[in-house]
Amino acid sequence: MSVLMTEPVDQLIRSCVSNSQSRIDFCAEFIRGAQVERMVEVGVYEGDFAVDILGQCGNVGKYYMIDPWKHLADWAGE
Repeated sequence: MSVLMTEPVDQLIRSCVSNSQSRIDFCAEFIRGAQVERMVEVGVYEGDFAVDILGQCGNVGKYYMIDPWKHLADWAGE
């Protein structure tokens, strides 16, 4: 993955931490700050994280969701 950063990553992370009240806020801040346009989420479960991120990050044009555990007979997420 290649991301064109307008500021150093450590500065972006500090900014995201100070502007965030939750894990979702931090991730959304980082995705917007890094200008992410395509991303992958592995381990989707019910898609709640994707709903939050896509609702807060208009810059994301492609969002791939992969849940590799669903096919397992003893998968506990069901």
